[in-house]
Amino acid sequence: MATVKLELASQTSVELAQFATRVGLALQAHDDIFPATPVDGGDLRAAAAAFLATLQSVETARTKLREAQLVAQTARQEISGMLNAIGLYVQNRSGGNSNTIGLAALDIRNTPAAVGGLPAPGEFTLAETARPGQVLLRWKSIPGARGYLVEQTAALTPAPSWKAAVNTTKAKAMVNDVPPGAQRWFRVAAIGAAGQGNWSDTLGVATS
Repeated sequence: MATVKLELASQTSVELAQFATRVGLALQAHDDIFPATPVDGGDLRAAAAAFLATLQSVETARTKLREAQLVAQTARQEISGMLNAIGLYVQNRSGGNSNTIGLAALDIRNTPAAVGGLPAPGEFTLAETARPGQVLLRWKSIPGARGYLVEQTAALTPAPSWKAAVNTTKAKAMVNDVPPGAQRWFRVAAIGAAGQGNWSDTLGVATS
């Protein structure tokens, strides 16, 4: 026995409206075979036509929305260009004076700390560990520091030749490559958003 196949969920909205139109026409054409249907074929066609009209209205609205969004994007780019030009003009005109910049209702960028603005790490100490050639360095942490640079040199005279020893984010560091019986001098500086701060005192050690 044959059964009716609908599969309405798999159809697009347009396909559903077109299918309803075909069914409505078929019911009207064969009303002698399908009398007193629960839904009149003409009513089904009218509902399908109204649905198609709604779909067309939705698509028209989407097209207008896309066009309006493009207009808005173009306007934003135009205004941004104007403001960039004004910002450059005011910057040059003001000579960097914050009061003059404020007269144009423009905001002032946060002024970064000058390079070297971070203080030298204090309470700098060093000591050998139980492992030969290993030196532990400690210092007091600096607020605002993102990390620390430790340098070492084998001699202070006639002129020290400083080389990077360790980069660390903590207020301590371990140096592992000091040869037994050698002398080394160390210093440390904090690294902040604006760059490197001042160097600490120089401390030396003669490994055993």
